[in-house]
Amino acid sequence: MKTHDPEIMLADSELKAVQRPVKHRIGTRLFFAGAILVIVTGLIVAIVGARIAKQGVLAESERRVLSLVEQRKSHLNDWLNAYFNTARQLVVALSMTHAEIDSVHYKVLYSLPGVLEAALLDEQGYYVSGNHPLDWQPDSDVVKKAKRSSQTVLGPISLNTAGVPVFDIAIPITFPSSQDSVTLVLRLDSREVIDPILTDTSGMGLRGELFLLDRDMRMLTPSRFHSHPDPLSHIMDIPPARAAIKDLSGSMQYTSFLGEPVVGAYVNMLEYDWILVGELDVREALAHVRSIYERTALILILSLLALLVITLVLARSWAQPIVRLTKASEEVAAGNYEAFVTPPRQLDELHLLTISFNRMTRALQTGREMLAHAQRKLIQQEKMAAIGGLVTSIVHEMRNPLSSIKMNLRLLQRNLTADGTATEHLSLASQEAGRLEAMLKELLDYGKPVEPTIVPIALNEFVLAVCTDLADIVQQGNHDLMIVNVEPSPVVLADHELLRRTLENLIRNAIDATDPGGKITLTTFSETKSCVGFVLNDSGHGIKESALERIFDPFFTTHDGGTGLGMSNVKKFVEVMNGDIEIDSTEGEGTEVTVTLMGEID
Repeated sequence: MKTHDPEIMLADSELKAVQRPVKHRIGTRLFFAGAILVIVTGLIVAIVGARIAKQGVLAESERRVLSLVEQRKSHLNDWLNAYFNTARQLVVALSMTHAEIDSVHYKVLYSLPGVLEAALLDEQGYYVSGNHPLDWQPDSDVVKKAKRSSQTVLGPISLNTAGVPVFDIAIPITFPSSQDSVTLVLRLDSREVIDPILTDTSGMGLRGELFLLDRDMRMLTPSRFHSHPDPLSHIMDIPPARAAIKDLSGSMQYTSFLGEPVVGAYVNMLEYDWILVGELDVREALAHVRSIYERTALILILSLLALLVITLVLARSWAQPIVRLTKASEEVAAGNYEAFVTPPRQLDELHLLTISFNRMTRALQTGREMLAHAQRKLIQQEKMAAIGGLVTSIVHEMRNPLSSIKMNLRLLQRNLTADGTATEHLSLASQEAGRLEAMLKELLDYGKPVEPTIVPIALNEFVLAVCTDLADIVQQGNHDLMIVNVEPSPVVLADHELLRRTLENLIRNAIDATDPGGKITLTTFSETKSCVGFVLNDSGHGIKESALERIFDPFFTTHDGGTGLGMSNVKKFVEVMNGDIEIDSTEGEGTEVTVTLMGEID
């Protein structure tokens, strides 16, 4: 029924007006909030990230340059040591081949690279092999140091008469055969011996430098970009050269000789009085840091575009559940308590709100069903109470005449002379009177209230006792009754008589529904200590689905001559013992009856 209440109509119109633009409002707010957050966050990340990245890159560049300089020092030392060992071994090998000693210097001169002059001096300093002293005079200080230390000694790098940078080395040699000692003196071209090691600037970038200085900060080797006005006259007064006088090695950031910011490292080669310096251009090292700003701008643009798409998706995903909840609320208000809203996939507040709404509608639906069920049950109870009162009065009126009939039948059977036909009729009359009395008893049980006496009962032993009492009936029908007891025996809280009548009634029904030779299985169970019971299975004809729905209705029966109160009383007995009964049956396959009762409570 439609309402024309102005307040309700106004609320409906306002609700529809809000529902239409709700997606656009949510999306706009989300976009602006997200855009501000992205821009501010992006700028902060870019500034802080660039600063941290610059510091990190420069620190890493210092470590890298120092590592490269130390590697070059190691390579230079290895190369010089290998060169000196080769020269020493060459002289020893020539002496062992009995070559003329005065021609040894020629062999050395033409066998080793970078050798300009060579000579062998004896222990007194006289020439054993080599050019005449007037043609070439070795550095006497180098020779003296080599003799005193018995180690290879290098002289300073200087220019010879031809303007070539050279240096002398003195190598003490002892011949194994004669134990004579000589000194091999070589004058080497530094361009061929030292420069090839230092001109390898791999790892130094496009503008990196690697050069050798002496203790006076003179540049001893050429560089890639420094200009040399005169050979060995270029003084490199730079911070690493000054720092090397105090420290063996280190790294720093400074302005190079050419006025460019560089990251430099130095290693003091004390054994040769040399300083090895490496420089890496700062602009080249920070080239990829500058790209952070460009990438940040690009990321901001892409983030805004992505934010726009995400905003549209989120606005749609957030607004739709709200609209669905609104429509479902209108249905509930109209009386449709079965309205259901599918929760969003995300486990968020809307998800919880939707679940709470569905729980509320289910609770309302359940409450309405319970109310309807209570009303039906109340009506049924009122009907049954009226029927029960009527049945009880009828049973009482019928039991007295029935008792007189039974008593007179017994007197007739006792006093009657042996007459086969009369005896048979009297016996049949007595049986029918007994059956009528049993029916009246069922009617009386249904009509009167039951007050159970709950006591603990050992279920396994109880089931065995009842089955033993019914053994004759089971054997008459040639049925197979199997008992499966759970161990240990569960204890059930029930009324002894009501439980016995319940079990007997169910077993009798199973026998009636099963053909001769059929199988009946009775199984006890104990789900928990406080939840126990038994299951009765038979291989009988089963129960039709239409009959199964009414199996507990009073006066409903599928057997000829039955009162229809047997299963009603069974259900009544089980319920007054705080239990539950369920029946599952398939027509043509059999029936399963499950009775669950209260067990012992700790």
